[in-house]
Amino acid sequence: MYSFEEFIEEIRNNILDYLPEEYEDADVDIREVYKNNNVALTGLMVHPENGNNISPTIYLDDYYKKYQNGTNMNGVLEDMADIIVSNTPNVNIDTELFTNWENIKERIYPRLSAIKGNEEYLKNKVYTPVDDLAVTYYILVDESPVNIASVTVTNNLFENYNISKEEMHEKAFDNMHTRYPAKVESIVEQLAKVLPPEETEVMRNEVPLYVVSNEKGMNGAVEILDPHTMDLIKETLGNQEYLAIPSSVHEFLIMPMEESGSFREMAAMIQVVNQMAVSKEEILSDHPYKIDPERHLFISADKDIAVEKQMENKNIEQKQLDIMMQPNVHERKIEQRGPRL
Repeated sequence: MYSFEEFIEEIRNNILDYLPEEYEDADVDIREVYKNNNVALTGLMVHPENGNNISPTIYLDDYYKKYQNGTNMNGVLEDMADIIVSNTPNVNIDTELFTNWENIKERIYPRLSAIKGNEEYLKNKVYTPVDDLAVTYYILVDESPVNIASVTVTNNLFENYNISKEEMHEKAFDNMHTRYPAKVESIVEQLAKVLPPEETEVMRNEVPLYVVSNEKGMNGAVEILDPHTMDLIKETLGNQEYLAIPSSVHEFLIMPMEESGSFREMAAMIQVVNQMAVSKEEILSDHPYKIDPERHLFISADKDIAVEKQMENKNIEQKQLDIMMQPNVHERKIEQRGPRL
């Protein structure tokens, strides 16, 4: 049996033999890739010479596990070749287009990850902190029912756009609302699609729990930060505070605050679930959050919303005082509103 290093070399030396003729002189690129939560994987990309310059990344770590479990090298290489051919965009894309804001502004979208423990993953990425989470941005290149091809907005790319980070953040969320609108669904209704009625009927009388994501169920946790989603929660579930449980990077679970347990209990539960049922690269956080849909507020659950409101009011009062103290200023209308997430 090959070691992982030997396995990589076998892939490098033989993958082109399993691809169509146009890949005969293709460039085989194998490099370390950092995913969410600093998960380091070995990625394979194959770029045809004078052909398509956008290629799917195939992670060899998963295929090595298949090889260890009995799949022969022929089967591994055939599977990889099928994925490369079926997931490579049909058109050659000029990567210079990604450096022009006007070209990409309708195709930019947000993702959500943790800040802590993501130093390598976030290195050279543009991101906006929201509490202890980070909103990153990507350019959609191509899309299938189960996958997307995208380019991450790095600091180097962003320097070409000549816009503020706030403008890009707002545009990304506007695009998300249009293309991937939020979906708020009872977890009972979701489970009813895969479980017998007698099993879900018992759950209807238990604590109400709702899933916040998007229709694709992919990278949908970021939806909870969208003011449109907050409004949807308020309109469909009621205007009250909710506990938000980070199920994964794909979704949040929410429940009324009055129905939730203590912060410590919920954090302990999340940590157990993360360890046992969520892959490391899909873990979002190890503790719950609070949302106030009326004020579009999202904070860690161990923070007191009442205190946050008090601090915000004090800030508004201080701004009013600062303005009134300016010379030649007699009247000024102060707009008071919550921050856009």
